[in-house]
Amino acid sequence: MSLLDAALLTAVLAYSRRDLPAFRPFQRRLLLAVLLLVGLQIAWEGYYWQLLPAYAGIGLAAFGITGRVSMGLVAIAMSSTWLVLPVPQLTKPAGSYAVGTQVFRWTQPTDARKVVVQAWYPADPAAAGPRQPFIDGLGQLPESVGFLPRCLFRQYHQIDTFAVRDGGVSPAVARWPVVVFLPGFGAPRAFYTSLVSNLASYGLVVLAVDHPDESPITELADGTISSAKDSFPDSDAGGIAFMYTRMEARAADASFVIDQLDLPGRLGPQLSGRLALNQVAVIGHSLGGAAAAVAMHRDARVIAGANIDGTLHGTISNHQLHHPFLVIESDRQVTKHSLQYVESTERLLKNLTNGGHHYAIKRTNHYAFTDLPLLFSAPGRFLVSQVLGGSRPAEETHRITVDLLVSFLRRLTGGRPELVDEAAARYANVVGGPAR
Repeated sequence: MSLLDAALLTAVLAYSRRDLPAFRPFQRRLLLAVLLLVGLQIAWEGYYWQLLPAYAGIGLAAFGITGRVSMGLVAIAMSSTWLVLPVPQLTKPAGSYAVGTQVFRWTQPTDARKVVVQAWYPADPAAAGPRQPFIDGLGQLPESVGFLPRCLFRQYHQIDTFAVRDGGVSPAVARWPVVVFLPGFGAPRAFYTSLVSNLASYGLVVLAVDHPDESPITELADGTISSAKDSFPDSDAGGIAFMYTRMEARAADASFVIDQLDLPGRLGPQLSGRLALNQVAVIGHSLGGAAAAVAMHRDARVIAGANIDGTLHGTISNHQLHHPFLVIESDRQVTKHSLQYVESTERLLKNLTNGGHHYAIKRTNHYAFTDLPLLFSAPGRFLVSQVLGGSRPAEETHRITVDLLVSFLRRLTGGRPELVDEAAARYANVVGGPAR
């Protein structure tokens, strides 16, 4: 809720109580204030579909058609319709670097592969320019984006991603460590903006990958908008096979992205020659986290990996992993992880030959690692938490996750393994430690 929104809500609440002695002398001024704030909001920010009932009630009040009780109902409508925020606020990057971003849309004609990658990187502090939009295809979205209606995204061009589009790379380091980030099944890369922009602010170049045939919204190289084509099978056996196939595809996409990094012209003038290609990690959330383990096992260029709350499919957990690996998970009592998740995670941790860590963030659910909770207001988050569980705020989960990841990924540049334990110790209800 912006300051203008809050001022409008306060004015409506005051006008709804205009018969009270304290407000009675100011009835006309209060109504004028409400109308003025409505006009300013529509002119400055555009109308919000969430507030159409409230606008109607205010219009009736202007003509003297509605009374105190009706305006009280308008105030309630304004509050309740804000369960989904018109303009969500992302978790602000907390590192010492400014953040730049650039989008690449790569294709591989030989196997019809299409991969969209958004680079988030430490930016030159003098970099200036427009902010990067939160999500692809604003202005030409389909009727729904995943399970969310298009009208929800009407004001999303106002979301601050805290990143300068195509800004110059920070000169503080000659070549920056690289992290390939793989999203969860059915999730666009945009829903991890808080996580990846924060990682970039701590001195990592993060390449967040979209998988066009699966992501609910992706803008392709030719400007067209691609929606998800994959659908989850109804049968349990079909679902297991499907998720295994998608995990394998993600791992292959990660290697494809790494292939592009030293090809002439692939990264444009800002990032070309600025990446440390001997310091590459692959991390991901949910299915993307499982694929990170596969990518590290199969691709010798990947020297570290991390799985955030992902169930491992197939036989990957039976293989030895010869580079450091980090597992971060939500509260098992909240998320109700499957037996497959628990058993495969334990096998993977026992098969690490070069160290690793395992931490659980208590009071958090599977989706708290994404930006999805930030789309809701405080009342909306409370209602969602009653369904999904988990009382820890998403912003706090983001901070903890970033701290653990940054401490772990400093191993790319010679950092101590103990840094991860030190990071975990800074937070209450984060349990775990080195893999045994």
